Amino acid sequence: MCSLSKPLTYRYVPSFPLSDLALEKAPYCFDFVADRKTLTLTVNCYPAVVAHHAAYGLIDGRGDGLEKEVSVTFRLSAHQDDPVLERFKLHNCHDLPETNVELKDEFSLYQRQRKAVTKMLRIEREEVTFDELEMSEQPMPGSTGWSLIAKATRLANLKGG
Repeated sequence: MCSLSKPLTYRYVPSFPLSDLALEKAPYCFDFVADRKTLTLTVNCYPAVVAHHAAYGLIDGRGDGLEKEVSVTFRLSAHQDDPVLERFKLHNCHDLPETNVELKDEFSLYQRQRKAVTKMLRIEREEVTFDELEMSEQPMPGSTGWSLIAKATRLANLKGG
């Protein structure tokens, strides 16, 4: 029989072999502490790990200072559903002014085409913004159905050209 004076800490190790030393030292989202004295199991969650995974997708290789523009939220999900996200909305050109385009001969654009040209020019000048989004989900080991989910967003200019 074994007696313990302090709690044991169990760290989940993935079942696949880790050959890269840096990957072996990477932090985990969940840590389990079993206390045989009190017969309790404590599960610690580290949302910063999953938050960094989500934010990394928005800033990696895009220049310095972008981390200041990223907003990250997280949640602990007790069941695995698809995250609820607003549908991507593509705004139409109805409220835009018309851009006059000179064409060869006696041709002219329709009103809707002139408004579409206005939208294309705004995109080309990077005047159209959108919420860029990156998500990361880290499931708790085992068949618990629990996971940490992080969503990173930043306001970005729609690139055109």
